[in-house]
Amino acid sequence: MSSDPAPDEVLGYMLIFTGLQFIPYIVALVLMNGPNPIKGLLLNFVYRPDLPPVGIEGAAWAKRSAAAQKENTTAMVIFAPAVFLYMIRHSCVDTPCYDDIKGAAMGFLIARTVHYVFLVGPIGSPQPIPVIPTVSFLASIACSMYIIFMALSFEADDDIL
Repeated sequence: MSSDPAPDEVLGYMLIFTGLQFIPYIVALVLMNGPNPIKGLLLNFVYRPDLPPVGIEGAAWAKRSAAAQKENTTAMVIFAPAVFLYMIRHSCVDTPCYDDIKGAAMGFLIARTVHYVFLVGPIGSPQPIPVIPTVSFLASIACSMYIIFMALSFEADDDIL
């Protein structure tokens, strides 16, 4: 990761981060299903109503991890189009035009990382750490809204279009 990433690079990092968030709860799923951890994984591939449910309900942090991944995916639904909208409307070819939204993009990445860490952790605890996930969620939405407003406030020259 470069020290001053462009917003589209931040978007790539956020996609990687969100894509890797399934690992903790899949590992919990495999490990919580008896002495043979592969059994739990295989039982999730078949429908057997005569067997007890196989899931992540046994660990509260694993359920929070799954929920945090879903929330990060939802946040990406706003952030990714905001960055693309900015890139399209500012259509700069020769000069970087991202300076206006670099801070907001990094703020989004930091807020989503903080949200995930404090919503899930600490692993093994029965409850998440309160307030911080809510504040970081609102901060990430504010960053996305800022990027959208910056994209929509730009008036393109007739030469560009």
